[in-house]
Amino acid sequence: MTLSTVRNTATRSADAVAPSRREKPKRQFVCFVLAGQELALPIMSVQQIDRPIPIRPIASAPALILGGVQVRGRTIPVLDLARRLGLTGGVASEDQRMLILEVAGRPMAVTIDRLSEILPTEGEVVEATEPSRLAVDPYCVGGVLRVKGRSLLLVDPSHLMDAADIDRLVIPC
Repeated sequence: MTLSTVRNTATRSADAVAPSRREKPKRQFVCFVLAGQELALPIMSVQQIDRPIPIRPIASAPALILGGVQVRGRTIPVLDLARRLGLTGGVASEDQRMLILEVAGRPMAVTIDRLSEILPTEGEVVEATEPSRLAVDPYCVGGVLRVKGRSLLLVDPSHLMDAADIDRLVIPC
């Protein structure tokens, strides 16, 4: 099942429920592991999940940009998500995946160590967290997702990189 199929099914299912029964909104998250940390992204910010795609260098790119990848005829930048979050220790393996995200209205790729699951939730399961208790950059965290006895940090894709910074990248075709 593709990610767009999962999104469309979730939307149709929510729309089919009578308004009186829609007390708890359903939300879905893409859960993954990066450098030993369990993280999640809102599914609506993830455009695609792929096996790793060869990354080509981008001249004069900032240290957070690993290079660019070809996706559907476009070269898009690859953000070093581990570095952006302040994590170390990620390893390449067969389980590694590349997520194509929408960041500041633009496509951006990130690599993850392992995809855990697409997690549907009901009601509000995201809690605020105290920045001093985080093992990652608090600016990029939208809260803690508590579900199924687990606590996952919810990455806020809008804080990963500014639109102006993305636009300044000179990406070869």
